[in-house]
Amino acid sequence: MRMIRSRLDRFGLGVLWDVFLFMAITVVFHLIYKNFIGLVSGSDVYRILNEFMTQHIYYVVAWINERLFADSVILIDEFRTIRFILGYEPYPVFNEMYITRGCSGLKQMYQAFFLFLLYPGPTRHRFWYIPMAAVVMQITNILRLVVLSFTMKYIFQHWDFVHDWVARPLFYLVLFGLWVIWNEHIVPREKASRQ
Repeated sequence: MRMIRSRLDRFGLGVLWDVFLFMAITVVFHLIYKNFIGLVSGSDVYRILNEFMTQHIYYVVAWINERLFADSVILIDEFRTIRFILGYEPYPVFNEMYITRGCSGLKQMYQAFFLFLLYPGPTRHRFWYIPMAAVVMQITNILRLVVLSFTMKYIFQHWDFVHDWVARPLFYLVLFGLWVIWNEHIVPREKASRQ
């Protein structure tokens, strides 16, 4: 690997190797998760952790929605459902958003964990950077669900588009930003301290 990097560095293209490693780790672990989640999801540890995280994400997003939409939101806690009242003509008209197990943010934390575990860099910084990345991914998840709430309330006809093509890629954009900070600020500092 170092041989490839050194050859690319001679031409000023070393950053291409860095981007390739980021993409390879991210895509490989996405595919591993997608193809093997059936094996893992049966375990008690995964189910308990996923249920715990989904429930807490629901409570945070429900709390934010209650403050943002006040009287036009109804929470159905036992089903993790947020109901947005659109009007009364002559009966209540509403849209519903369900917080499912896929909304827990567990996959995104898994991807961040393995990206920063396997990507080259100083080991001592991994101890604080990986948990910080997990927290950032959860904050991004909450932001994503709030954006989807606005979409459900005001432009529900575009909800599928926003869910699939805006909110999901947001995770990868944030993961890329975390990687840029790691690669540009944490790794070079370690190299400079060794010289």
